[in-house]
Amino acid sequence: MSIVAVGTVFPLVFAIQAAYASRNQALKCLGQMKGRLIFLHFQMRAYDIKYGTVLADRICELSSDFGVAVIKSLHRNETAHECYDLIAVMIADVTAGGIDKIPVSLFSGITTVLQSIILDLEGVREVRDNETPKGLRKFAIFLICVTPVFLAPFWANFCGGASGGQVQTLYVVGNDGTLTPMTQDQSEEAPSPFPFGCVAGYFIGLLYVVITFSLLRVQEALEDPFDGMGEDDIQWQNFSRYTIRPPEICVCVCVCV
Repeated sequence: MSIVAVGTVFPLVFAIQAAYASRNQALKCLGQMKGRLIFLHFQMRAYDIKYGTVLADRICELSSDFGVAVIKSLHRNETAHECYDLIAVMIADVTAGGIDKIPVSLFSGITTVLQSIILDLEGVREVRDNETPKGLRKFAIFLICVTPVFLAPFWANFCGGASGGQVQTLYVVGNDGTLTPMTQDQSEEAPSPFPFGCVAGYFIGLLYVVITFSLLRVQEALEDPFDGMGEDDIQWQNFSRYTIRPPEICVCVCVCV
């Protein structure tokens, strides 16, 4: 029983750990992407004042559209072509409007930020496109479906012993430490080794099924943290709060313009 239980629970625990690590990696990439958009907007506002460029409003608009495109692209069966197009437009506008006015050393920093945004986007999409080890998860599902059948004789044997069946022989320990088989009269007077009776067998079986299926449900919920249907999924309202511009106010990456 212990070997079967450990062999079923451990693969599920490993799969949950892998799914949780992937979720944290996606959150890290999204946080870096959001931070770089904030930095880029602040940078463009400063350059507009110092070097006479007019890039802050354009970056604000493109960042807002980029935030919407990122959320759409991370749902299943969606591509990231719109995200790449917006990054390409952002690079073209920054190059056309600032390459002759912004010093080369500072302009190279802008290109580095834009490159990092693309890397963060690819990091998030890799988490979405590549699930946790499928072989391990299928093996765990196979064990969950098969082990109740294989453990049926164990439950029957346990229940039979708990109900007073002749499953095991009871012994009496003498004063000299020797073991002698217990007679029928002695066994009737002795306390039962299974005080909870056959109910304990049903309880252990039910507990095993509840634990394994609960772990499987947790793993399936963490498998896709982008759909927003689970409690542990990525909260898109927190991401959109800083990257999507409200319709009535020109707000971009938590900055009112």
